[in-house]
Amino acid sequence: PPPAPSEWLQSWRDADARARAAIEGELGEELSEPNVARILAAALPAEATLFVAASMPVRELEWFAAPREDFPRVLSNRGANGIDGTLAAALGVAAVSDGPVVALIGDVAFAHDMSSLLSVPRLEIPITVVLIDNGGAAIFDHLAVAGESDVYEHHVATPTGLDFAAVAALYGLRHVAPATLAQLREIAADPPARTLIHVSTDRAAGLALHARVWAATRSAVAARPPA
Repeated sequence: PPPAPSEWLQSWRDADARARAAIEGELGEELSEPNVARILAAALPAEATLFVAASMPVRELEWFAAPREDFPRVLSNRGANGIDGTLAAALGVAAVSDGPVVALIGDVAFAHDMSSLLSVPRLEIPITVVLIDNGGAAIFDHLAVAGESDVYEHHVATPTGLDFAAVAALYGLRHVAPATLAQLREIAADPPARTLIHVSTDRAAGLALHARVWAATRSAVAARPPA
């Protein structure tokens, strides 16, 4: 039989609803890293596979994707090698999947494995790559090492300086740079194969946005629900 109504369970559902409202209120319609993950999770077809890179992309998806009944399949590499081989693994999935495969990846992980994209024109692999280009490894901005101004940017954040439109052309991919969330929603609803979706964001702005989201979420969850 179904479980009896539980005040404990309802308290968690109420807190979840308040947290979600607070998150959505802070994120708004900005083309930010959290919103990219949130839009992909909401707009991709149910038969799609979302292959998520390590570091920030998988965290953005975990934190900000809203539940849905027909959630697309989500895959991710995790192990001793961290970000290495992310594109190669996503291409392997795309080579054997019936539905569309979308890889969500940051610029540093992309640079570590971009030669794998040679397989796209050679084997005609129908993958869509959504690239978060924020000028370095944003995950380290959340750590104390970010305060080490003499070494941080060059040795830890490691911005690539790549021209990603030129990279797309080099590997035979179409290059698309959405300027709004509405454009990204349209792309996610029908992912174009063999295409690099290039989303430019700002690391400092992203760090500040995360701080605002967590502060708003703490306040919302701590507040008493209406009687």
